[in-house]
Amino acid sequence: MTENKDFYKFIEKFKNKKFPTFDLNTYLEVNNPYSFCFRVSDDSMLKFGIQKGDIVVCRHDLEPKKGDLIVIYVNGGMKVWKKEDDIQPILIEYCIKVTNPRSSDPEGYFVGVVCSMFRSVMKLHEKIKKRREISSRK
Repeated sequence: MTENKDFYKFIEKFKNKKFPTFDLNTYLEVNNPYSFCFRVSDDSMLKFGIQKGDIVVCRHDLEPKKGDLIVIYVNGGMKVWKKEDDIQPILIEYCIKVTNPRSSDPEGYFVGVVCSMFRSVMKLHEKIKKRREISSRK
C-alpha cells in the first residue's frame, strides 16, 4: 500500500488550525426550560415537511405568530397546525384551547411553537436505498 502524500498535506493544513466553537444546544434552544421534543410516529405532518421518525423541538413559552407551525394536543396525540388568523386561542383555566375551522380535529390544546426539527440520516439513507432498488428493477 502506498502512502498518499496529498492526504497528509491536507491534514497538516488543519492540524493546528482553530475552528470556531459551535454549541448545538444554543442554536436549537433545547436547553431552554420551556423546550421539549417529541418523535413523530406517523406521516400526518408531511404537508409541513415533517416525516415519520423526525424529532420536533418545540417551545411552550413563545406566542405563535401567523405562519408559525404550532403543536396541538388532540385526541391523545400531537398534531401540527399552521397558525392562521382564524385559529383562535381561548384560555381555559391553565390550558389554552385552540380552535381551527380548517382541521378535521377542530379543537385542541396549545402545546408549543415548532422551533426546529431533526431528521435521522439513517432514514434518509434507507429512502435513497429503496429508490435505487426500485429504479434498478425498471
